[in-house]
Amino acid sequence: MLRVTAVLLLAAIAWVGCGETPGSAVDGGADGAADSDSDADTDADGDADADADSDADTDTGENDPAAPLFDAVGVYQTVIEANGDDADVYHPDPPDLGDGDYAFPIALFLQGANVDKQHYSGFATAVAAHGFVVVVPNHESLMGLMAESQEVHDALAQMETEDASEESPVAGALDLDTLVLLGHSQGWLCGLLAVEESCEIPCCTGFAFERPEELAGAALWGTNRKAPLMPIPQTENDGIPVALLQGTLDGMAAPADTQETYTGIQDPPKAYVGVIGANHYGQCDVNHPEGALADDSEPTLEQEVAVETIARWSAMFLRAHVLGEGAAIEWVHETGGPADENVNVVSE
Repeated sequence: MLRVTAVLLLAAIAWVGCGETPGSAVDGGADGAADSDSDADTDADGDADADADSDADTDTGENDPAAPLFDAVGVYQTVIEANGDDADVYHPDPPDLGDGDYAFPIALFLQGANVDKQHYSGFATAVAAHGFVVVVPNHESLMGLMAESQEVHDALAQMETEDASEESPVAGALDLDTLVLLGHSQGWLCGLLAVEESCEIPCCTGFAFERPEELAGAALWGTNRKAPLMPIPQTENDGIPVALLQGTLDGMAAPADTQETYTGIQDPPKAYVGVIGANHYGQCDVNHPEGALADDSEPTLEQEVAVETIARWSAMFLRAHVLGEGAAIEWVHETGGPADENVNVVSE
C-alpha cells in the first residue's frame, strides 16, 4: 500500500522524547479496556533477566507454557552497515549455539525518541530468552535518537551479513525469512506504519515505504495513532499479527487512544495488553531515562516486574502467531490473562 500522510511538524515534535500527544493518566487498577478474554488474578514473576553467563540450554518451567526457552542469553555489539548505526544484538546462548541446529527469528527493536539503546537491555534480554535474536540500534537523526521505517530493511540486511560471517556469534543460527518488530513510543509508531506499509512523517520522509516479505508480526509498547486535530485511522495490517501493549498509568499517550487504535486494526490475530500500574517507560530499565521527555505520571508497578511482563507478553504473542506454537496461542488467548494480576487482555 502506498500512502503519504502529512502528519504535521507539530505531531513530529510531540513524539520527540518518547511521547505522543500528552494523555491523562488513568487509574492503576484497570485501563478501561474490556477484559473479553481474561481477568487478571495472580502475580507476574519479576525475575526476567536471563543469565548471560549461564551454561544451561533450553529448559526451565516445563509446566509453564510462558517460561523462557533458554536460560542463557548473550549480547554483542555491531554496526548496521547501511546507515552506520551502533546496535546491540541479544541472542539465545545455549552451549551448542555454534554447531546446533538453530534458526532464530530476528526481532528488530525500534527505540523511543531520545531513549538510548542501553535502557532496553532488560527487555531485550528477556525476549531473547524466548528464542529470538533481538537487534536494538541507536538510530541518529537531526532530532536526536529517533526510529525510522527504513531501519527495517537496514537491520534485516545486516543480520543476513551476520548470519553469513564466521566471526558473528549468531553465524548460521538465524531464520532470515522471519522478521518481527518490537518498539517503544515513537518506535511503536514506525513499527505499526511498517506493518501497514505506510509512509508518514516522522518515520518515513520519502514518498513510499515497501514492507519486506519477511515481516511477519509486531508487538509494540507505549503509544497510539492519535495525532493532533485528526481522528485515529484504521490500520490495514494485511493479516500480519499485531499486539499493542500499554501502561495504564501512561501520562504521555492516553490508554484510551491505544484501545481505539487496537480496535481499528483490521485483521486478527491481534491483542491489546494493558499493564496495570506501568507508565510510559515501563519497558525501560529505568523510569525517566536520561535525555528523554519525562512522564509526570509515576508508576505503581515495580520497574523490573513491568519489564518482565511486557517482554513475556510480547514474546508469547509472537511465539503464538508468528511461530505458530499451540501452547502459546492458548496462553495468549485463554490462560495467560487470568494467571497474571498485572494485565488486562483483549484479543481476537
